[in-house]
Amino acid sequence: MKAKGLPVAFIAAAFAGPALAQDGPVRGGTEKFKLSLGTIINESDTSVRIDGPNRRGVEFNLEGGAGIQRDRSSLLAEGTWRFSPNHRVGFQSFSTRRHAEKTIEQDLVIKDQTVPAGTRLDTSANTDFLIVNYQYSLIRDDRIELARADGPGLGHAQAKVLGVVGQLVADLFECHVLLLR
Repeated sequence: MKAKGLPVAFIAAAFAGPALAQDGPVRGGTEKFKLSLGTIINESDTSVRIDGPNRRGVEFNLEGGAGIQRDRSSLLAEGTWRFSPNHRVGFQSFSTRRHAEKTIEQDLVIKDQTVPAGTRLDTSANTDFLIVNYQYSLIRDDRIELARADGPGLGHAQAKVLGVVGQLVADLFECHVLLLR
């Protein structure tokens, strides 16, 4: 910013605070709605083995064997709605998208199919979570709020392995998860 722009920015900032505040800041524990956005770091260690009707599959680590990232950050969104002074409903949502291409160094047996060493695999692993909860404030004043949260969460996880020509080698897994707290 140029030096001559500093006075204009200072004047705008000085008038913006009082104009936006209206009646002052919202006291802690009295907000009606709250929305937070941030990031989280997920650490994964995913091993799978899919047996076929006639053969036992080989245990396969997605992070080591397929080269998918072990650590991945993702967007976290959470919010609450306070419908009574000590009662809130909240949610959290986050997802991860991981992908890698790697030439495998050993034979891989998935179901009854053998994928030979030297095959280039295109692997993806995705997860989505939505957690909804009820929160009751045990202690609540202007400085601190201590609440208990209970409620279910829903999750979806999916992993796929594609061969060198884009042919589906295996849907490793797709599952839905119900989390209870």
